[in-house]
Amino acid sequence: MKKLMIFTCVMTVFVMMGISHADDDEEYIIGKIIEIEKSEKVIQVKDRHYKVEMVLVDFGGEPVMGNMADLEKESPVKIYVKGKTGGYWIAEKVIVFVGKKGKDILKEMDL
Repeated sequence: MKKLMIFTCVMTVFVMMGISHADDDEEYIIGKIIEIEKSEKVIQVKDRHYKVEMVLVDFGGEPVMGNMADLEKESPVKIYVKGKTGGYWIAEKVIVFVGKKGKDILKEMDL
């Protein structure tokens, strides 16, 4: 019985550690789009090329669904990186900042 209780406590600690650090594992990059190939769903930000899976548009509130047409050269973006395959980094989601929010991000990041 004592071993079962110890085992349960140890497993609970490991599970809780995994849950509390889940958001910390997401890698993201903030920058502006240098190049864009909308038909291929590829953008360049800084020195990396990303294949885009999902686009969100942030007007200053909660981001809403968008598409490749919302991405433009020089737009400030936040890219959540999924990994790399076939020479491209995979952008699980790209948040493009527009309007006042976009201008503020550019000033803040000196982009």
